[in-house]
Amino acid sequence: MSSRRKPNQLRSRATVDAISEACLQVLVREGPRRLTTNRIAERAGVSVGTLYQYFTDKEDVLQHVLLQHVERLATTVADRLTEQRADHLWDAIPPIVDALLEAYAEAPETYSALVQLVPSEGPLALVDDQERALEQLIEYRLVREELATEAEAGTRAAVLVRAVVGVIRETVRRDPLRLQEPALRTELTRLIRGIVWGHGARPVADDSAG
Repeated sequence: MSSRRKPNQLRSRATVDAISEACLQVLVREGPRRLTTNRIAERAGVSVGTLYQYFTDKEDVLQHVLLQHVERLATTVADRLTEQRADHLWDAIPPIVDALLEAYAEAPETYSALVQLVPSEGPLALVDDQERALEQLIEYRLVREELATEAEAGTRAAVLVRAVVGVIRETVRRDPLRLQEPALRTELTRLIRGIVWGHGARPVADDSAG
């Protein structure tokens, strides 16, 4: 991000927050065609000159907004994963699915709109980092619980995470209300367990997805 001026003072931070919120409001409520620096400034209640004190152009504002959003998403997932203390991967899967669903469901329209407008470099790398951390967590559990060899675990974990995240992202894009449905959580949990354990014996007697 190439923001010109760092908002160190309280008033400056408030101005940047107002500009960021205005950008989101215009983008989600009025659409990308209406997203201009003039419209963002108008919505934020500041002059265009003030906006340019902090941002070089519209794309710079978008990068800043996406960075904030992705950081919140990453924090939500990390917090949920830290909270869960399941001894076995089988039991850890539902909290992982819940964390992902809750993070994306917080503001699906905003996330979808931002991702479509902002290039894949920069802030979106935070999403990749978060997913890689999740892959490493799954890989570690697969090896520790002898569900895969060290040679197999990395690829299997990557397939698991990318399959699940792919489903969630497409749901965000096409049918965001479905993120709230318990059935989606159930099916994603079954998908992961099916890949890890196949259709054979389960490590627990309960065959449900909960």
